Amino acid sequence: MSNVKSDDVMSVISEVLTPREVSADSSINGLGVNSVLMLRLMVALQREFDVALSVADMFGAEDVGDLVRLVEERAPATGGRS
Repeated sequence: MSNVKSDDVMSVISEVLTPREVSADSSINGLGVNSVLMLRLMVALQREFDVALSVADMFGAEDVGDLVRLVEERAPATGGRS
């Protein structure tokens, strides 16, 4: 099981998507996230949590909560923020 906390994932997402107001139920489309920003977010999540994410994973997420769950599910048990 991953030791990644949803608050940590939300923190990284919020940092990348600043100045947008981000919550778990925020729609990706509603946030106005373009492809470049989505790729920056993917790289930030991969780097921070040592998680394998694909472009299809990122663009398949409907809301921020989907991204949080994806990172939590795929993060290694010992990786990421503590």
